[in-house]
Amino acid sequence: MLCSFQNSLYNNNMIKTLKKHLTLAIIIIILTQSYIFADDQLQDVNLQLRWEHQFQFAGYYAALWNGYYEDAGFNVNILSGIDNEGHVMLAPKEVAEGRADFGVGAVDILFAIDEGQDLTIVSSIFQKSAVAYYMLESTTFNSVSDFSKLNVARRRNDLLDIELQAMLISEGLKPSGEAMLSEDTILSFEDLLSGRYDVIPEYLGKVKYQAQQSGHRVKMIRPVDFGIDFYGDSLFTSSEYAQNSPEDVEAFRKATIKGWEYALDNPQKIATKIIDQYYANSKDRYKTYSYNIFQAERVNELTLYPIVQTGNINVFRWETMTETLKELNLITDAVNMNDHIFDYRKIQEESNAKKAKYYRISTVFMIAVLIIAYIIYVTKKNTDLTDEIAYRKRSEEHIKRSNERYQTLFNSSFLGITVTNRKGKILQVNDKWAEMTGYGQDELINMPIFDILDKDSAKSGKEAFKTLRDGTAKSIELERCYTRKNGTRFWGQLFMTSIIDPETEDQAFLGMVLDITRRKFEKDAVKRAEERFREIINEIAEEVDEKQIILDPVDTMELYDGKARLSLKLEKINLELGRMFKKELDENRKKEAILIYQARLAAMGEMIANIAHQWRQPLNNLGILLSNVEDAYKFNELDEEEMSKTMGRAKLLIRNMSETIDDFRDFLKPQKQQEAFNVCETIHSILNMLKENFEFNDIAVDLVCETDIEIHGSKNHYGQSIFNVLNNAIDSLCESSTMDKKIRIHVQDVNDQVVLTISDNGVGIQNKDIAHIFDPYFSTKEANKGTGLGLYMVKNIIEGQMNGSIALVNYSAGATFEISVPKIVLE
Repeated sequence: MLCSFQNSLYNNNMIKTLKKHLTLAIIIIILTQSYIFADDQLQDVNLQLRWEHQFQFAGYYAALWNGYYEDAGFNVNILSGIDNEGHVMLAPKEVAEGRADFGVGAVDILFAIDEGQDLTIVSSIFQKSAVAYYMLESTTFNSVSDFSKLNVARRRNDLLDIELQAMLISEGLKPSGEAMLSEDTILSFEDLLSGRYDVIPEYLGKVKYQAQQSGHRVKMIRPVDFGIDFYGDSLFTSSEYAQNSPEDVEAFRKATIKGWEYALDNPQKIATKIIDQYYANSKDRYKTYSYNIFQAERVNELTLYPIVQTGNINVFRWETMTETLKELNLITDAVNMNDHIFDYRKIQEESNAKKAKYYRISTVFMIAVLIIAYIIYVTKKNTDLTDEIAYRKRSEEHIKRSNERYQTLFNSSFLGITVTNRKGKILQVNDKWAEMTGYGQDELINMPIFDILDKDSAKSGKEAFKTLRDGTAKSIELERCYTRKNGTRFWGQLFMTSIIDPETEDQAFLGMVLDITRRKFEKDAVKRAEERFREIINEIAEEVDEKQIILDPVDTMELYDGKARLSLKLEKINLELGRMFKKELDENRKKEAILIYQARLAAMGEMIANIAHQWRQPLNNLGILLSNVEDAYKFNELDEEEMSKTMGRAKLLIRNMSETIDDFRDFLKPQKQQEAFNVCETIHSILNMLKENFEFNDIAVDLVCETDIEIHGSKNHYGQSIFNVLNNAIDSLCESSTMDKKIRIHVQDVNDQVVLTISDNGVGIQNKDIAHIFDPYFSTKEANKGTGLGLYMVKNIIEGQMNGSIALVNYSAGATFEISVPKIVLE
């Protein structure tokens, strides 16, 4: 008893001690995690410009005045590039020495990095360099080599001179270092007009503005036109700040981009406020305002807005700049720009990996404490847990194999496919149909589809085809007898639906035929087998009745023999039922694959229509540009500058059209590989494809993505699902009489589920159609305007492939669909 009491006392003391340690461990973990919570107070930030206040920096002013910086948690002080004594402030130096948090620079950033200052480029605002060289219109200039014949104003240590040197070297000319002006020399249009210099450098076209004001014309030579493609104004910060506070840098970058987009859309408002804010007491307020408006047009060209995403960074272009500077002996060695470009996603992934490691260590520590207290309990549960893990792994492997088998069936084509016109003549066939009929594809084209049917099937087939053509039926499903080229016959299961020919926009009919000849022949065999089963069952019943009345022990062996025969017959029945079940399952899977293929063809038609929408406006713009060139040529107004400008715009439009084709091609490309992808980015790409359709139908789209959320699966299939739902919403709004047409898209994280809600204020869905909205071949659209497979395909992708769900949650005022997919959770 004493030993029992001592053991009890020891256990109680041990438990109390463990509780103290456990409490202490929890407190330590809470304290060490407290650093991740942000301070609600605004953070003071200094932004150093590279010149005096003007429209060149409009986006930063817009972000400040519109409250974008404040919403991001910053109290921003924008510093002029000229101090009170008239000296130019070097933004890289100010950031490197800690007097500014962010700066605006260009090639001078690379010089600072080469000198050992650790800087990181956050965003490239000017996609082209603003450097240009001006000369009077009367000055002869045919190529870069002419610079060696002209009196060019060049200053020592002038950043504008670097691109001139690069142009000369690209033409095989060696830049001369003689007769260089002082770096403080101020140049203006008067230097050209007086003949002091033939060529002078300038940034953002002030010389051109001065020439226009005085009624003169000048030539502008841009390095980018000769292959010297440098970035212009770019936002940068210190590498230490970018590494230690990546969330702050990313928030500042996004607020800045938002400010620039507002400034480029509202140049006059920003130009007016610049005058009111920084030149309120100036006597030349109107002149300053006029120059800022002039500068706004030049800034818009340099940002390539809205063709190129504002702030886009191309690491290769920055590396090319460093190689050019190295060739000029202006820097000692080419820099690895990957170490100096801000990549928030990469930093975030590294940070998440560190946090995951920290949480794992914390978890191990807590588990260790608990194991000491509950060692016996954990030992017992560990066995159960091991069995459960093994069971789950087996289940996952089984699901994976089943999924792979389903994907193979889903993407396999085993049907004969035809496309016919309203008269029943064949427009197109696939190889399978040619193989089934014995005709060549050339022989089948323009052949009436009814010529391949036998007499009885042709008659009833024409009647069914007429109902489809007249819109009485949306689709037909028939069994028909076909005649091959050699005279033999085969039976086919025909699925046919109405489509729109994307080439002619006329009504056409898509037919898919499954060879069911063998199934027809097997019907009699199945019937005979059924009769035989009934006979066996009757025999079994009779034998059971006979054996039940045997009571004499002498007949025990006879009873045993009867049971053996009974077991054998039951086993035969079981095997035959298994074969029939497998056959029926295979048939259902084939039908499923047919429906999915039909849905894909329908989606392809929608995509081709959207390509047409996307191309109409660029083609119209190209036509206008060509007309302008023709008129300028007729009236002798076509100079080199105007021709270069026009060709540049035309090339941008053509490039944009080419990128549109790439976007739609990638969207339709089959994708079997499962991957992790960002939901919001996928939605943005789909909205971009449908942009012209939205604008053409006056539909406003409101997108709210709460956070950057990733899911796992086929990105293309998920995108096609969103595309189908949005197309249904567009069709509903086109039928609606409302003037304020809207589509609302909301993405949110709810209990480890990514919930996507798509709502419209269209005509809605009637009560009688609710139960059939996800059925194949069911459509609420008018005849010949829908296949009835869109939502059926969406349901198969979301629920069958991605383990999610789709539901219609509102249908009285418009329609609201809710799509839920499991979210990727970082451990």
